[in-house]
Amino acid sequence: MVLRNPIEASPGGGDSVIATGIGPSREDADAANRPYLEIEFGTSFGAGCASAGGPPVLAFAGGAPAMAQSFTLRTSALPVGSRPTVLIGGSDTWWNGPLPLDLGSIGLPGCWLLVAPDGQVHFPPTTATAFDARFVVPADPSLSGLGLFAQTAAVGPAGSFHMTSAFGFDVY
Repeated sequence: MVLRNPIEASPGGGDSVIATGIGPSREDADAANRPYLEIEFGTSFGAGCASAGGPPVLAFAGGAPAMAQSFTLRTSALPVGSRPTVLIGGSDTWWNGPLPLDLGSIGLPGCWLLVAPDGQVHFPPTTATAFDARFVVPADPSLSGLGLFAQTAAVGPAGSFHMTSAFGFDVY
C-alpha cells in the first residue's frame, strides 16, 4: 500500500505522505485533496462485444462479497429494453472445454464466453442503459475463499446480442 499526496504526479514522487510525514486531512478546504480509501474486491478481464453499438461493461458497484452480506455488480452500456442474464461460475478456464470460448461459431463474431455459466440469473428488460444486480452471500463458512466469476449476456430489444467483459472475485 502506498500513501501519496493527491497532487503528486506519480506514485513515489518527492511529495509523498510517507517521505514528508504530512498530508491533507478530511477537513481540507479543497475536497479534491481529501484522502479516501478505494478497495477493489475483484478484477475485470476480457473484452465485451455487441452486435450493435459498443460493448457493455460489468464492474463491481458496491457492498462486499462476504458471508451474510450483499454486493452489487453493475452492467453498463446496454440498450434500453435489453434482457440481461448474469452468468456466475467457479472457473474462468474450463466449462465443458477450455475457456474463453469463441462464440463466433454460433453467429456471434468477436464475442467470447469468459466464465463458466454454472449459474444464471435472469433479469427483466432494462429501463436504462445500466442495471444493478444485487447478490446476497449465504452465511456458510464453507464459501470462504471461494473464487467466483461473472459475465453478463443480454439480448437487445431489436434482437441484438451484447456480452460484457468478465469480473472475478473471492468470497470472504
